[in-house]
Amino acid sequence: MQEVIKNIALNLRFKDFLPCGILKLPAYLDLINELITQQLKGTHISYESLLKHQLAFILSSIHFEIIKNISYNEKISGSTWHVKVVGLFFKRDFILHSEKGETLVCGTSYWIVINTQNKNILRPNKLPVELFDDQTKEVCYVNPKMNNTYELKLINTSKTNLNHIDPFGHMNNVMYLTLINDYLTIEDAQNVYFISLYYLKELKYGDIFTINRRIIHDLLYFAFEKNNQQVFLAELKRK
Repeated sequence: MQEVIKNIALNLRFKDFLPCGILKLPAYLDLINELITQQLKGTHISYESLLKHQLAFILSSIHFEIIKNISYNEKISGSTWHVKVVGLFFKRDFILHSEKGETLVCGTSYWIVINTQNKNILRPNKLPVELFDDQTKEVCYVNPKMNNTYELKLINTSKTNLNHIDPFGHMNNVMYLTLINDYLTIEDAQNVYFISLYYLKELKYGDIFTINRRIIHDLLYFAFEKNNQQVFLAELKRK
């Protein structure tokens, strides 16, 4: 089935901006999530349609380049499309652009489909719905898996609360970057240009976890751990 790629207007909120007038890093992820939700709305693989089959898309990893910081009062829109299936992953690319057509953000994301009752991962060829055709247009390729060899330093211990949790009972994918944002300087936020986020295991309500960090030159590396096991990894590259 051919996917109809739409140009979707996206709304910016005043609270999502830093005092210097540029968008906070977690808000980029909010915009991308909203873009994908709107693109799939009304289709056979929308959130609501999949839920009828007790299925849901879950973000496994996302990678995006901030080509130009989004500023307050800027009118932006975006496009997103299914690229291909890579093993268990559905690869979906995206672009955000300005009113003038400038590319502001581009990137890719890898998703899995789970059974919402038993949390098992479904293979793409076992889904009870038709998949979109592969697209030749690909703006970014990043390995959907990541190997961590860095030595990390503990910077905080925290506990999930109800504000962190999504409808499926685990931490919302934006919340990880929101928590990381507390350990970034204004200069970091202005100069981060590439973000990779890897969601390894779920954090549930009431889970105690640690936030760990390593800074290597222009690379900011974060890992969330529960019971000494990594559940989330992030790489932020600075200019």
